[in-house]
Amino acid sequence: MPKISVIVPVHNTEKYLGKCLNSLVCQTEDDIEFILIDDASTDRSLDIISSYQKKYPDKFKVISLNENQGTSVARNKGLDIATGAYIGFVDSDDYILPEMYEVLLKKIEATNADIARTNYIRTLFGFDLSKIKKKSPTYKGDIINPSSHPSFLIEEAPGVTNKLFRREVIGERRFVPGLKWEDYPFTMPLVVSSDQIATTQDSHYIY
Repeated sequence: MPKISVIVPVHNTEKYLGKCLNSLVCQTEDDIEFILIDDASTDRSLDIISSYQKKYPDKFKVISLNENQGTSVARNKGLDIATGAYIGFVDSDDYILPEMYEVLLKKIEATNADIARTNYIRTLFGFDLSKIKKKSPTYKGDIINPSSHPSFLIEEAPGVTNKLFRREVIGERRFVPGLKWEDYPFTMPLVVSSDQIATTQDSHYIY
């Protein structure tokens, strides 16, 4: 049973999949499984993720949905079969730096936090948007207590992809199908109810 399960919904992202999957293979944390859910892609996405599963059978699980049901359903399918003690999410048109999950795992274990988070690097056509746009918020220390740091609820990105969650914190919570911004109702209640959130000052997720 791996320590971390990372859930990756896939739908018609063949142009970006290679970079995404290579960034998963290169993770410095070895005790990790990647659950790839193809949401009825009509391009070569399923072929691509299947080829990675064949090459790295101990790392990748592939689930293929018969009809397109959206990101929420795909993520929920991943949650239902994930076996890790910690849960992460990556979108298939993004990629992550090699040390991301090693850093987040060490943070969450060292602090006994419910969630660990990192910063995003936002890019467009390879250009770093942080040069012209507000950067991710920075927090002092290794721990954030949302109840005593209410501005965190406004400053922090509501996305799931820059975070690592304890499995028991998620529990039976699932994403609501059919929503455009499906991260909000999933992430924010978990953040609000968490006693403490571990953070790194660095950026590891490339959006």
